[in-house]
Amino acid sequence: MEPSTIYTNPTFKTFYDYVHIDEKWFYLKKANLKVYLAPGEEHPYRTAQSKNHIPKEPAKRSSKNRARGTPITYANQGVNKEVFREKLLTKMLPAIRQKWPADSAKTIIIQADNANPHIGAGDPQFLQEANIDGFTFIWQPQSPRSPDLNILDLGFFRSIQSLYEKKMPKDLDEMITDVEEAFDELHPKVLSNVWYSYQYVMQEIIKVKGGGNYVLPHVKKKQLEDAGNLSLQVQPDAQAVKESMQLLFPENEG
Repeated sequence: MEPSTIYTNPTFKTFYDYVHIDEKWFYLKKANLKVYLAPGEEHPYRTAQSKNHIPKEPAKRSSKNRARGTPITYANQGVNKEVFREKLLTKMLPAIRQKWPADSAKTIIIQADNANPHIGAGDPQFLQEANIDGFTFIWQPQSPRSPDLNILDLGFFRSIQSLYEKKMPKDLDEMITDVEEAFDELHPKVLSNVWYSYQYVMQEIIKVKGGGNYVLPHVKKKQLEDAGNLSLQVQPDAQAVKESMQLLFPENEG
């Protein structure tokens, strides 16, 4: 929340300087898939394999589909801190530095949940890479047991998966390509709507004083936008904010 607005007209931040990260497992085959068979046609046998970190090794022998020495893609069945750190430091942070607008502030908040594979704010290798080329990256874990406070789980991953599942990849290499294409095809408006949902979720959390006993809000964003009433920054109920602040800082009450 914008600090200057808390006690006057509470308003959430724009979050332009926040980057949410999380893992997502995409499956080569859906658990349930409808197929149409001709009379007497044998039922297909399917196996499912999950994918995240993807090591490669050369093919040991030639085949009609793959020349000797062609890299073969295998699925890694788990993500640990080493894998997570390697992707964060060699993929994500360099990509942010490359794409970040030149005229924007270069202090960036990296937000993630507290899953075991994730590093902590004091990770030495992260701290070493966090202040390079004028950038300052700050690691900020989200509140425990609050999955709705990560926009990736709030709808962004689901939207990518819906596009990806239409492509029907045959192997891991095709799956990787299809996931990347689904990401590129996703309309920016979808991500914009998820950011709005994120703010409305925080509004509900404030109403229940930080608890998890809230119902995910369903706001008619399209109608609000068409009517010109969809503000970039959501303004939570001032009384709910006041009561929450009194709960957090009782010494300041009165």
